Amino acid sequence: MEIDDAEDVLKVKLISGLIILILSLLAGITLCSCGEGSNASQNTRGPGVQPGWVTQGNPENLTHFIDVWSIDAMTGIVVGSKGTIFRTADGGETWEDIESGTTEQLSSVSFVDDKNGVVAGGRGLILLTKDGGLSWRREESGTDKLLWDVDYQDKKTATAVGILGTVTQTNNAGKDWGACYSATQNALMGVCFVDSKKGFAVGTHGTILKTTDGGESWEPQESGSDNQLIDVEFFDKKTGIAVGDAGTILRTIDGGASWSRQPCDLFEFLFDVTLAGTRLGFIVGTGGTILRTTDGGVTWEELDTGTSDTFRGSCITEANTLIIVGDNGTILQTTTAVTR
Repeated sequence: MEIDDAEDVLKVKLISGLIILILSLLAGITLCSCGEGSNASQNTRGPGVQPGWVTQGNPENLTHFIDVWSIDAMTGIVVGSKGTIFRTADGGETWEDIESGTTEQLSSVSFVDDKNGVVAGGRGLILLTKDGGLSWRREESGTDKLLWDVDYQDKKTATAVGILGTVTQTNNAGKDWGACYSATQNALMGVCFVDSKKGFAVGTHGTILKTTDGGESWEPQESGSDNQLIDVEFFDKKTGIAVGDAGTILRTIDGGASWSRQPCDLFEFLFDVTLAGTRLGFIVGTGGTILRTTDGGVTWEELDTGTSDTFRGSCITEANTLIIVGDNGTILQTTTAVTR
C-alpha cells in the first residue's frame, strides 16, 4: 500500500492501530500507563516482554508515537499523533508531557545541538525549540502539506520533506522556510544529510533523490525497487541504508550511486532505521519487528521483544541505550541489544 496523501496516511494509521490493539489484547500484553497530560510512570518489564527490555505505553488512548531523538545521555524527545511531545531528563525512567500548542500529527524530530531542535508534521507544521525541548513555538513553513521527516545539515540549515514531493528548507535557523524543487510528485517519507551539501530523500514508488547543493535541487536516483521507501540513514559518506514496505532493505556502498536489495524474509512495513558508528544499526517496523546489524548492513538478525506492537521510530543514546517508540504510546528500551 502506498501513501500519497493525508487521507491514505490516516487510513493506514487507523488500520494498523486497530490491528495492533487486537493482537495485544489477544496476547495478553499489558503496558504500564503513560497517560496524557501527566508524567509517565517508571519503566518496567511488562508481561510478555523479553528480559533485557523495558516498556511503557498508554493503550487506553491510542496515541501513536512516531519519532524519538536523543539529545544527550539523559535527555530525549518523543513526538507523535495528536500533537504529542514527551520529554525525558532522566535517561528514560520517566517522561513528561510537553505542551506543543497543536493537535496536528508530529511526524519527525531533529536536534542540531542540546538546545536547538525542530519538529515537522501535519499541514506543513514546523515547531522550534531553543531550550532543549522544554517549550516549542510554531513557524511558517511555506507549505500546507503533510511533512514526514526533517533533518539538520548545520546550525543554520534544516530540510523537511512530505507528500506530493514537498521539500521546504530554512537557512536562518528556522526563522524562514521556503520551497525547494524536488523533481517528483511522489510522497517523500525520509530525508538524511551526510554533510552540509550532500543528502538523500526517499519516498513512494521506490523514489530516491540526491542533492549535492544542500537541498536547493534534487536529482532522481535508480533504487531498483518500486516499493514505498520510508526512511534513509548513512553510516558514513559511502554506506547507507534505506527501508520501506514489504520488508524492503536497500544498501549503498558508493555514496548512493547504486543501491542493492538486502535479503529479508519479513513482509512487514519497515518504518525507521538507526545507525551508529560504522557497523551497528537497527530497523523497526510492524508486527514487533526489530532487526539488528553488526556488520554495516550486510546482514540483519531479528530480535525478539515478546511484543507484536508496531514500532515507528528509534534512536541510540550516548549511554548506549536503544529507545524504540510506536503505536499505543509504546516506549521500549534496552541496553543489551546495543552493547552485546
